[in-house]
Amino acid sequence: MSHTNKRLMATGAVMVALSSFVPNPILTNEAFAQASTVTTMSASATVVNPLGLTPGQLVKFGKFAVKGAGKLGLTTAGAQSVISNVVLIGGATTQAGSVKITAPKSAAFVISVPTFGAAGPIKLAHSAKITGTATANYLMSITQLKMAAFTAGVPAAAVTFSNGNPTTAASDQGAAGFQTVALGGTLAVSAGQTPGVYTGTYQLLTTF
Repeated sequence: MSHTNKRLMATGAVMVALSSFVPNPILTNEAFAQASTVTTMSASATVVNPLGLTPGQLVKFGKFAVKGAGKLGLTTAGAQSVISNVVLIGGATTQAGSVKITAPKSAAFVISVPTFGAAGPIKLAHSAKITGTATANYLMSITQLKMAAFTAGVPAAAVTFSNGNPTTAASDQGAAGFQTVALGGTLAVSAGQTPGVYTGTYQLLTTF
């Protein structure tokens, strides 16, 4: 057999070996592609407490006499402060309002007084005119509502809501997810204010 024939036969032997050899993936560190594969994935979700408002104490401006058109203030500590044309009556019962605000810890939300944005000042009506159409002398208005600073977090300073300025940004920072906030305000009276008891309502709103 010639040298050329030996080479051809050797080449032929190699060709046969390549076509018949199946590599072991473990030995070669390679794996064959598969047509499909499947695995199990995970997902999760966490539900936290929703926003909530729970009414507490009423806002009570106390007793006073009117000298003319003027204003009376009530601090968030529940103390009267004379602004103009009112005379405080000794022994009057005053009280700051309060509201419990519930929210997820550190969740940003907005507090508003919708009345100030839509219907104007908060109206207080004389007890004799609550169910009827009250004239100016049977109405008083809360022109500002003051909210004390939160015990922790934002707002860090007292907030004043007023007619045309009904909203403020806020954020609950309480570890328990809630805090109780005190409320005061400013009451406007007319020169001919009718003596008697005046009451009214207003709304607070919290939104994410």
